[in-house]
Amino acid sequence: MKRKIIAYMATAFSLTALLSGCGNSNVDTTTSATAELLPLAEDVSVRVGTDPEGEALLDGTTIQGIMASDHYDTGTSSPYAYALVLSDEGKKQFRNATRELAKEQSKITVWAGDQAVCSPTITSMLNTNFVILNVASVTDDESYQAVLDALCAPSAE
Repeated sequence: MKRKIIAYMATAFSLTALLSGCGNSNVDTTTSATAELLPLAEDVSVRVGTDPEGEALLDGTTIQGIMASDHYDTGTSSPYAYALVLSDEGKKQFRNATRELAKEQSKITVWAGDQAVCSPTITSMLNTNFVILNVASVTDDESYQAVLDALCAPSAE
């Protein structure tokens, strides 16, 4: 299991930023060992457009969890990064949806309940199990933690 998590971390954070519009997409591919797979909050979803009632593309049944790092080396952009880890079914659904959404340069929004985390514009089909989110509003440890609190399931501690 530990090897699988390490493989997820390496793959997730070695990808370039897949979603433009969530922040600076100039990504250099170095991470720290602080990245870890975290459980997803029940109310997290990815929807078409910017309306919280938009068509659901992904939810807790197709998103396995979140990878997060507070030492993501992005050169000039924020050192904070998140990646949604998709199931194989989620990858397939997202690939098919983004193929169509890219034709119109449509927006999607990552929602945590009624909070919009980011709303990137889809410019090409995405065919990956890792959807990297560079959230432009995250500029310090406090805002990084606020996004983690919104996206992650509460710990049982």
